[in-house]
Amino acid sequence: MDTSQFTSHVKKIPVAQISPNPENPRGPTVNTKDPSFERLVTSISQVGILVPIVVRELPHPKANKKYELVDGERRYWAAVKLRREEVPAHVLRTGVSRSDLRKVMFHLHMTREQWEPWAQCKALWEVYSELKDGLRIDEKKDWAKKIARETGMEQGTARDRISVLCWPKHLKEKIDKFKQDYPASEIYSYVLAIEASIVEPSLKAFPEFYNHTKKGARNALEHKVNIVRERLLDKTIQEIEIGTVTTREFIRAIDPIFTASLEGTTKTVARQIFSTLVERRDYSYEDARSEIAIKLPEVLAEKPPKPRRVIGLMNSLTRILEGYEPTYIRAGAKHKSTQRKLRGEFVAALKELATAIGHLQDKL
Repeated sequence: MDTSQFTSHVKKIPVAQISPNPENPRGPTVNTKDPSFERLVTSISQVGILVPIVVRELPHPKANKKYELVDGERRYWAAVKLRREEVPAHVLRTGVSRSDLRKVMFHLHMTREQWEPWAQCKALWEVYSELKDGLRIDEKKDWAKKIARETGMEQGTARDRISVLCWPKHLKEKIDKFKQDYPASEIYSYVLAIEASIVEPSLKAFPEFYNHTKKGARNALEHKVNIVRERLLDKTIQEIEIGTVTTREFIRAIDPIFTASLEGTTKTVARQIFSTLVERRDYSYEDARSEIAIKLPEVLAEKPPKPRRVIGLMNSLTRILEGYEPTYIRAGAKHKSTQRKLRGEFVAALKELATAIGHLQDKL
């Protein structure tokens, strides 16, 4: 975190000068009858506030309020209940931008949540209240850039988090409940697979399924997308619970039917498999995969890697081979017989590689 945003190290400030943050996504108040809050009050009464709250200086103080609470609402209200005159606090400078404030709040959340993907999503949901009700399809790209820019998160990671956070509130709550019931589950990765491997590619492959061309098309599109998300989420949860889905690969295996090059009867069959997967609760991911293998075996053929991927792999291998010494082979085995065997395998692999390179050069 950029500590230049703070006025100094931790300092004591009067409780009476702190104003609760009205935009706190948790709400402006704390349930003071909650047993966990009572335990916090007892702890603070005995040992004090061990983790300082975070406040920001108000550019235009009102009455006696010089600071606005950024993080630590429960600790603040516990101090109020105990009639503490002062609390330890980190103080953000006046004029800290909204984006900088969000970045600070995100890092504060993640320090506590230990960077687990779903915990990151929940922290972002709290810091960016705009994400509460989800996003439209056409907002996802800009929001991924915004999150990456304002939190310092890698672009790819931000894109993945937004792929889940774009879901409507009631579905995110369903995901969170499942995570609470099954803490060891990787539900986040399954939801990401639904969005990235089914929802997004199906929008491009079968636009007619989402009623793009009807009156009120945008609202119809968003509504249908959320129906697809909910039905696939319910299917996924059901299959996780009964053990027929054990990894996200069961979901990602459906991706081949969304190949852009499909035409005519082949595309019609692919669209029917997708439609059945969405419409029928008893039609499993494995059922869909089996039907693809029987009716559309051609789409399961291994796809060639993208050119940039091949170039990157060749560059990496070149750097490895340039710095490789025969002594490394001897160091990798104690017995001379094993060393001779490794040298033979090494030479054979190099010859095979040289032959493949020669053939590819001739084709190019």
